[in-house]
Amino acid sequence: MYIDGELGISSIQVAIGSNATCFLENLDDELKSAGAKFDICDKITM
Repeated sequence: MYIDGELGISSIQVAIGSNATCFLENLDDELKSAGAKFDICDKITM
């Protein structure tokens, strides 16, 4: 991957669960600080 827009991952949480919420928030907010080249994850709250 060379361009940020080449790939994206969206996650939708259907049930209520604090562990799942924390996991998805970390994917959304901490991916680049964990060493990923691009931030390709997006958590959507409805």
